[in-house]
Amino acid sequence: TGAFTVGSFSWSPDGKSIAFDHRINPELKNGGSADISIVTVADASVHKLVTQDGPDSHPVWSPDGSRIAFETAMANPAFFYTNSVIATVAASGGAPAVLSAAFDEDPQIVAWKPGGLYFAASSKTYAYLYRLDPDSKAISKQPAPDQTVNSSFSLSKDGQTIACLRAGARTMSELFVLSGSGGTPQEKKLTDMSAQAASWPSGTLEVVSWKSQD
Repeated sequence: TGAFTVGSFSWSPDGKSIAFDHRINPELKNGGSADISIVTVADASVHKLVTQDGPDSHPVWSPDGSRIAFETAMANPAFFYTNSVIATVAASGGAPAVLSAAFDEDPQIVAWKPGGLYFAASSKTYAYLYRLDPDSKAISKQPAPDQTVNSSFSLSKDGQTIACLRAGARTMSELFVLSGSGGTPQEKKLTDMSAQAASWPSGTLEVVSWKSQD
């Protein structure tokens, strides 16, 4: 309880605590007040974890419960129009460490699995799932056809199977499942929503770009 609005939250692997982000109220102008705290389930005691300036949100626990990843502006006052980053902090507290500084888009954390941190992000006019190695900070795009918009990701407990929606220039969003690690992943399409419009005339997609003066 308290004078704040809860945003997103995440249960610890042992089920004893919940990490959550909170801001002073739900007004859009106060999004920059978001901080992260942890509440102990047994006695409802709350202790602050990340309290720096600017928005800190969407906490996710590491599989072993020792760290928490979150999306953050790292106290950048220009957070309204600059990319956010993914950082981690020890569950016991301490200074946050930025992991995704080399990624030039806004990452949105999906899950932290034994194989790494997974996040969704745009890539110009498309969107994909990426994997971030929390130790090496290496980032890799997960298998998906080029020029597609992939979204609504859901990962199995071991992270070896990924479900998502995928749309293209001439297709509606379809449900896909990707399974297997290493080698050639196996992909299966589960829906065919576009079939109902297969005989309709369709437009084409053209990306128009130009260089600005600066």
